[in-house]
Amino acid sequence: MRNALNPLIRLLSLTALLLVPVAARAQANVEQAFCNVVKAAATVYKSAEDQGANELQLSKLRSSRRDALKKAVKNGVVKDWLGVIQELHTNGDGDATLMVALPPCGEGVHLMTWTVGFADADDHTIIKQSSPLYAVLMKLRPGSIIKLSGKFLPSDQDAFKEASVTESGSMREPEFLLLFSLIAKP
Repeated sequence: MRNALNPLIRLLSLTALLLVPVAARAQANVEQAFCNVVKAAATVYKSAEDQGANELQLSKLRSSRRDALKKAVKNGVVKDWLGVIQELHTNGDGDATLMVALPPCGEGVHLMTWTVGFADADDHTIIKQSSPLYAVLMKLRPGSIIKLSGKFLPSDQDAFKEASVTESGSMREPEFLLLFSLIAKP
């Protein structure tokens, strides 16, 4: 009976896949590729740390992740990814700071803005009150599922600028800075 169902299951899966617009599948694939790289690198890094790898070996793992991320996300462009708002705050100027989890990545992987103006002076990730994104965020809260687009900030060290203070934090629970261009309900 099981063998008789396999062709039917394959046909239903193919039919479902065809119903999803091609562009949406492509973006979902980019998000999944990003998550796969980040998760695999975190797993290998944790294992290497646990086995007593030296700093040079660990640094090489970070370089390998950088190269893989460049291939996974061409030009650092994020389009129509799905995320969950983890943190939504204002800074001293009343502008919005944001941290978003990516469910396909699992725990500990975030896209975010800087949280303080001086850190953001060159990057401009903090969302100004006058921005249309601010108006959208006013209607959301932590736990809200969102569709997001934007651009990663380039980094020689990580491919995309990452906010962790330590290499271990960058590899185990990365916080990638994103210049958000779209935030919407899916």
